[in-house]
Amino acid sequence: MTAYLVILVFFLLSTSFGYGLLLSYTGFLGPMSVHVIGLFDLWPRGLDWDFLDSYGYPAENYLIIQMLVWIFFVLFLIMLFLFFKKKTLGRALISIIGLTLTVVLFLIHISPASIVNMKDLGRYDSGSADDIYYMENIQKERKTATEILSYDLRFSVSRLLRADVSVTYRHELEEPFFLTLYHGFKVTAVQDESGRPLDFRQELDTIEILDPVPETGKLRLLYQGYGAKYFANDQGIFLPANFAYYPRPGQHAIYDKELAGFKPIFPSQPLSFTLQVTYRDQVYCNLPTSGENEFSGQAHGISLFSGLYKEEEFDGVRVLYPYFGTCFSNPRRDFLDNIQPLLSAEPMLQDTGFIAYMPNMNFPSPYEQIVLLPDHLMISGSAMHLAERIQNWQFLSQKYDLHFMINVLTEKPELFQAKFDYILSEIEEMPEFEDFFKQDKYYRLGFILEQPGVAREEIVSTCMSYINNDADQRTVDEFLLELEKEYLRDAE
Repeated sequence: MTAYLVILVFFLLSTSFGYGLLLSYTGFLGPMSVHVIGLFDLWPRGLDWDFLDSYGYPAENYLIIQMLVWIFFVLFLIMLFLFFKKKTLGRALISIIGLTLTVVLFLIHISPASIVNMKDLGRYDSGSADDIYYMENIQKERKTATEILSYDLRFSVSRLLRADVSVTYRHELEEPFFLTLYHGFKVTAVQDESGRPLDFRQELDTIEILDPVPETGKLRLLYQGYGAKYFANDQGIFLPANFAYYPRPGQHAIYDKELAGFKPIFPSQPLSFTLQVTYRDQVYCNLPTSGENEFSGQAHGISLFSGLYKEEEFDGVRVLYPYFGTCFSNPRRDFLDNIQPLLSAEPMLQDTGFIAYMPNMNFPSPYEQIVLLPDHLMISGSAMHLAERIQNWQFLSQKYDLHFMINVLTEKPELFQAKFDYILSEIEEMPEFEDFFKQDKYYRLGFILEQPGVAREEIVSTCMSYINNDADQRTVDEFLLELEKEYLRDAE
């Protein structure tokens, strides 16, 4: 009878009703609740056995540990029952060992980890978790003169990524010292170059150094954690350069909520990088190799890969691609047909020395269909029509936000006005955050349009001229600042 009851309980918990019940009664555990729920879900929601490019089976190690927890727990119960039937030393020892292993594996199971879950389409799904997070949390952005001149990165990857990062910086003393790091990585310490601990505050994707520091110097940051869309665990690594898994200077809104993707944040000039990765398998990087999983060189950003990859070299260009389970049959042939002929003809590919076919997972947004830096190219899927895709990516990464906003203004002016009015109401309700709300691009453009004598057609024409001029390399923020100077001179 007991066995039948246990089977019935697990069956109920595997249904949507049981899942909702567990979710309701474990909410007080916070982020840990998903692991507790997962422990009782013998066929976890969202996880199936479809093979993922370059990675293998989703959450493989996570599922193995889950199964072992129940195997040793059942062993403990059986031996405990037998022990009470007939007390022997052997049964007592096996019971203790079973209980000990159950507790140890349970603690491992609920500990923080980078988990790839591609099928849930909900809060804990790898592809949609960031979208939900940034809908619930308002990003902050502020341009500062802080620069990072070089990086010394030491990563250790097991269930998650642990980082020991030293940066050489230049900073304006009168400005706040901001760094941008994805919120899933929790900073445990910040030190100056003498090793003195510095006070800091981490909020969303921003780290603010609160103690005064010299105008130039070095900082050391210790942090650990994991991402949702991108991962680093004992099964594989996928950390592209457009993802802020190492600190970037300034305060940036790194996620585009409209397109559900991470915006590229790269310096205008190459920086010096040294990188060491402690990992069980070979790690691939766009930087030149200097040792076993060690890399160094000049670059605008670094991308890391590990898993079921193969690397080949063609005329000095390294090409990395998943060798098993790829979404198209022959990435090697795809490179020879669609990329190699463009390497000498396409100006944006003149200095490309590393090309990576990104794994076909995590719902790549238009930002992540192709990622292009001066020294390396990352592409999702086939490289057909690459020249057109490069042009689209350039436009997307630089001026898309403004173009989308102008389309809203011209095609749905009532929606644009509603967004502007909403920001005004937020300022009225929370005046202490007025400066933050006034950084919003809808507010900035809307405030210009509110001025007497300003014609909407004229503003739209000026914006479209900027958007369509490829030679105009001003950032959207710089463009809006000049627009404000021109049209708000007489505004109070």
